[in-house]
Amino acid sequence: MAHSTRTLVLVAVAALLLWTLLGGVGLLVGRSGNGSAWPWLAGVWLLGIVIGGLGLVRMHRTCLEAAELDAARQELQLSHERLHLVLEGAELGLWDWNAETGEVVFNERWAEMLGLSLADLEPSIDEWKQRVHPDDLEPTLAAVQAHLDGETGVYESLHRLRHRDGSWRWVLDRGRVVQRTDDGRPLRVTGTHLDMTERQTIEETRRDLERQSLEMRRMQGLGILTGGIAHDFNNLLQVIRGNAELVGQTTTEAPSRRQLGAIIDAAEDAAHLCDQMLVYAGQSLFRSETCDLAVVVAAAVRAMEVTCGETEIAMEIDGAAEVQGDAAQLQRALETVITNACEASEGGDRASVRVVLDRRDLTEALVLDQGGVRLEPGAYHRLRVVDTGHGMSAETLARATDPFYSTRFPGRGLGLAVALRIVQRHGGGLLIDSREQAGTTVTALLPIRSGDCFFSS
Repeated sequence: MAHSTRTLVLVAVAALLLWTLLGGVGLLVGRSGNGSAWPWLAGVWLLGIVIGGLGLVRMHRTCLEAAELDAARQELQLSHERLHLVLEGAELGLWDWNAETGEVVFNERWAEMLGLSLADLEPSIDEWKQRVHPDDLEPTLAAVQAHLDGETGVYESLHRLRHRDGSWRWVLDRGRVVQRTDDGRPLRVTGTHLDMTERQTIEETRRDLERQSLEMRRMQGLGILTGGIAHDFNNLLQVIRGNAELVGQTTTEAPSRRQLGAIIDAAEDAAHLCDQMLVYAGQSLFRSETCDLAVVVAAAVRAMEVTCGETEIAMEIDGAAEVQGDAAQLQRALETVITNACEASEGGDRASVRVVLDRRDLTEALVLDQGGVRLEPGAYHRLRVVDTGHGMSAETLARATDPFYSTRFPGRGLGLAVALRIVQRHGGGLLIDSREQAGTTVTALLPIRSGDCFFSS
C-alpha cells in the first residue's frame, strides 16, 4: 500500500511540474499576443500551482500515514510470530475465553495435548468443563471463580483432563482476566495449559519409592527384632517342653499328668507362635516347588469348615492355578485370612465367607498400601476372601497388617502380618478393602511365572 501511495505522489509532482512548465509557456505566449488575457491566464496558472501544491502536501501526509500503518502491521505480525514461537517452544496450549458469551478459542497445541484436532473441539467453556476429571472439577471451578471475583491476581490449577483414548492427562492451567467492563465484570480471560503428565508420573513414582523404602526399613527392623525374640523364646520352650515330657514319663498320678499335659499344650501353642514370628521375620524354612493354588484353597477350606462353625464357606475356583512356592505356607496364610473372616462374620444374620480364585491382568504398575509393595504389569493369580462381617474403620484398616495389632483382645494380631509376609515371599502383594458394616475383602495377587523360583525376603 505504501508503494502505491509513493507512486501517486511522484505522478502528482510530475503533473505539477508539467502544469508549471506549460502554464509559464502559456503566459509568455498570451502576454506577447493578447495582453488583455494575460492576467486571467496568470491567475489560472497560480491557482493550479496552489491547488497542486496543497494536493501534493495531502498526498505526502497520506503517504506518511500509510507508511506508519504498514510498519504497525509488520510489528503486529512480528509480535504474533514471536508469541507463536514462544508457545510452540514451551509446548503451551492457549485458550481465550469470552466470559460473557462462554465462547472459547483454543490453539492447536491445546487440542494436541488431548489427542484431538481443533475440528474436534466445540468453541465453548463447556468443552473444557466436560473433560475435567470429576474429582478435580469442583476445586478447579472454585479457583476460577475466585479469580473472576478478584480474590486472586492469577488463576492457577493443576488438574486432569480426559484424553481421546480415555486416559487422564495432568495439566497446569494458568490464566488471568485481561479485560473487564466499566462495572468490574470479567469480559475476557486468557491463559495457557502445560502438560504435566510426565512430571506427575515421575513425582508419584518418587513418592511411591520413598514409601516403599520406609516400609521396607520398618519391616526389616521389626523382622530382625521378631526373629531374634522368636529364636531365643523357642529355645526356652524346648527346655520347658522337654523337661515336662521327662517328668510325665516318671509320674503316674492323674492330676499331675493333666497339669503336665497342660504345660506341654501351652508350650506347643507358644512354639506355634514362635513359628509364626519366624515366618514374619523371613527366617523360616521356605520350600520352593510347583503347587496348585486350587488344591491349596480346597485344603484350607476343608480345614476351616470345623473351626468356623455355623459360618458358611463357599469356594469359587476358576480352574488350576500353578505357582512356584511353598504350599504349606500359602495354606497357612489362607487359613489365617479365613479365620479372621469367620470371626468378623460371627453374630451376623447372613454370616458367610467366599473364597474366590481367578486371574487378574495388570496393565500398569500397582502400588499397594499394605507393605508398600509395587506390582509390575503382568498376569496374576487372584485369591480373594470375602466376608459379610462388620468391616473395619479407616484407622483399623491402616494398621490391619501391623504385627500384634488386634481390635479383639491382647495376644492376637500376628495373623495378617504373617499372611502378608508369606504372599510377599512368593513375589505377590496383599490388598484389603473394607468399610464399616459392609464386610471385608482380602485379595492376594501372586504372579504367574512359569518355572520361576521366588525369592525369600
